[in-house]
Amino acid sequence: MFQFTERRIEAHVCISFVVLKVYEKLERLLKASGCPHSVDSVVRIAEVIVTLDVDLPENGKTLTKTIYTSKRERDIAYIIETDEWLNQNG
Repeated sequence: MFQFTERRIEAHVCISFVVLKVYEKLERLLKASGCPHSVDSVVRIAEVIVTLDVDLPENGKTLTKTIYTSKRERDIAYIIETDEWLNQNG
């Protein structure tokens, strides 16, 4: 870890800690749901999922549509489509 100031070092450590906690949370979620993919695999799959936002001029609303093109993407769709897993303990 090469940083120039104490503030940058603290920020780097803080971000690293948050990443670790998110990784652990996702790992527990995947295990509890019986998902056949690892955390690293889910991250790679999610990187290519496309979400479109279409502005509707008639009413000024925005329509959002996530497009899943493979079975692997559909396997992890529940993580993207719902926030219920955020409320799980652990």
